[in-house]
Amino acid sequence: MPATRLLVDIGRCHELRGDLPRALKFAELYAAQVDGDEELEVGAEDLLDVLRGRLKRVRGKLTIKAKPKVAEVTLRGVRTVVGETPMSVWIEPGTWELTVGAEGFLTHSTRVVISVGEDRERTVELESPKAQAARKAQEDKADKELKAELEAEDEEEQAADAAAAEAARVAAEEAKPPGDGDEGDSDDVGGPDLSAVVALGAGAALLFGGGVYGLLASQADDELTAMKAEPHSPSEVEDQHATATSHQNLALALTAGGLVAAGAGIALWMMDASDGPEPTGAGLRWTF
Repeated sequence: MPATRLLVDIGRCHELRGDLPRALKFAELYAAQVDGDEELEVGAEDLLDVLRGRLKRVRGKLTIKAKPKVAEVTLRGVRTVVGETPMSVWIEPGTWELTVGAEGFLTHSTRVVISVGEDRERTVELESPKAQAARKAQEDKADKELKAELEAEDEEEQAADAAAAEAARVAAEEAKPPGDGDEGDSDDVGGPDLSAVVALGAGAALLFGGGVYGLLASQADDELTAMKAEPHSPSEVEDQHATATSHQNLALALTAGGLVAAGAGIALWMMDASDGPEPTGAGLRWTF
């Protein structure tokens, strides 16, 4: 089989020139042609093992997989291979610029670092212009929705903080010592001070809101756990995580404001009760 033997001779010439990758390529072609001939197969496998062993001592192996399978692969801008992937190339150690393109798809570039004797695989999934536009539109929509949600939650937090601050201010005003004009009011008998009722009502409302957002935060955490157990895009997981965190923060803020307001209301109620008339019989003494 002279044609088959010629492949070995060509590979040997590349080997003598120091081009081991080309020598290996012709050795692989030779091995494919003698497939089925046991005697020649043994010699072909020995030749392949020798060449691969020599390559591993001076170069690294990079296997490129692309979607779509037929692609144009360029390494460092000077070495281009067009064909069906996966394809393997033996390259010198170092950093390589890998560019993969195909008709009707956007070109993708990345960097690959390979060491001597390393066997590295890189998968590149190309994207069509239409798919890229749809993906970017979806990402922009998700960003806008997240921004609007965060702004709404910020407004709710500010409202809760303002209510808590107002309740604290009212409590501080009511805690001041009464003036001279307030002495005559001690004989009045009535219900609790209106400020105490307002503070208690505000505290109850804030605590209720904190409970509601606490429940929403728990539901958001459950949904986040379920999303992590199933395949979802990173942006969807990040959005769910942000929602759970904001609900937790808002629940804490509302609960804290409610506790402050309720405490102020209780303090005002007790102060109002202590300023009232003494119970009948408080001044009597028992004698024996």
